[in-house]
Amino acid sequence: MSKLTAKYLLTEEELLVDGRPTRSDIFWALLGGPLVALQVTVSIWRLVSAAFGKPLIVSGWFDITVSTASPWWHLVAGVMFHLVILTILSLVLWGCAMQIQRWRFWRKRA
Repeated sequence: MSKLTAKYLLTEEELLVDGRPTRSDIFWALLGGPLVALQVTVSIWRLVSAAFGKPLIVSGWFDITVSTASPWWHLVAGVMFHLVILTILSLVLWGCAMQIQRWRFWRKRA
């Protein structure tokens, strides 16, 4: 394992093929990273709170909650919803990290 592979998510060849990131790529990566991390934290907090007996908040905008007194499949559906959202958000966060890596690589080369 080379030093470059351990330091970066992509190899140098892949970074050269992808080229320089555009300003909008960097803007959305820098804006999206903290927002996605915040949403991941909120989703995990909701799941942990539900594990301790509080109602599971599925949507704050539409005021959808699932209590432990509801049928069991409502709670399972709410937990699965959060797990799917966490999976999607982790992929988006990974994409943001890749864009920031591209920016750092090309910034050092300039």
